[in-house]
Amino acid sequence: MSVINEDNKMFITIKGIQHEVIEENGIKYYKNHFCNCPCQQKIPVKENHKKDGISKFITSHWQKTSKAKNIMSKRMSGKNHPFFGTHWSEELKQKQSKKMKGKHTGKDHYFYGKHHTEKTKLILSESAKLRTGSKNPFFRKNHTQESIKLIKQNMPDLSGKNNPMYGKQTPHGKKIFPHSTPFQGTLKMFRWDRKYAQYLDLNNIKYYYENKYFELILNNKNVTYTPDFYLPNTNEYIEIKGYWKGDAKEKFEAFKLQYPEIKINLLMNLDLKQLNINTEWTEEEKKIKDNYKNHNKCEDL
Repeated sequence: MSVINEDNKMFITIKGIQHEVIEENGIKYYKNHFCNCPCQQKIPVKENHKKDGISKFITSHWQKTSKAKNIMSKRMSGKNHPFFGTHWSEELKQKQSKKMKGKHTGKDHYFYGKHHTEKTKLILSESAKLRTGSKNPFFRKNHTQESIKLIKQNMPDLSGKNNPMYGKQTPHGKKIFPHSTPFQGTLKMFRWDRKYAQYLDLNNIKYYYENKYFELILNNKNVTYTPDFYLPNTNEYIEIKGYWKGDAKEKFEAFKLQYPEIKINLLMNLDLKQLNINTEWTEEEKKIKDNYKNHNKCEDL
């Protein structure tokens, strides 16, 4: 509610701050606030300003005009930005981190459970093309040694045991084939892993899938390696491989060197075929793959 003082001036209090108000044709406006964009229109008083503040109106109106965006971008870039050359103190960083911890994650994230439409994907893709190759402002440029040093100093050490995924299985898009195991319930496996598990089930061979990881030293770094299968009756591990990806072969060889007392066998395409395991795609596997793709198609927001 507006208040009229002794000088017949009208004021409204928003978030503890008084703003003078004028009235024209029955509509109340802020006397000293105008939109920052080229329209320079007066800002009408609204009830939601008491909760959100005046700046929200200015921002929402500003975002509607591309011309205004470009003007503001130039006005607030580089040395013109009020925070140019300044840095947050460690105390402020910790305070902000504590304040934001747990927010905008999981179900609290505004995009939780939503997906981009194919149309939106296409728009994003086309937009990204405008920033690739020679159009990228950093094209054919390199960080200076000083910049690299500063980046490393400000980046947390996520190597080895400091990595939150240390000792855990990395999610993989191709690990989509479900298999009901006798001791671990239903697990998602790679296609060839599932075929080998079916072979073990058929021959009543007890097994565990990816049930243990081993710590390794690889290229002077702490890493982990998880064999695919463990067969307790013969006390051996089995690694199934269609092809070597990334540092997988290095890890496998390092494991054999660093754990010589542990028996491990590598089974590739030819080895599986010798066990009469069909490594070709079956109709069921094709259907699982198609269902997975369809399930992960983007939906309307």
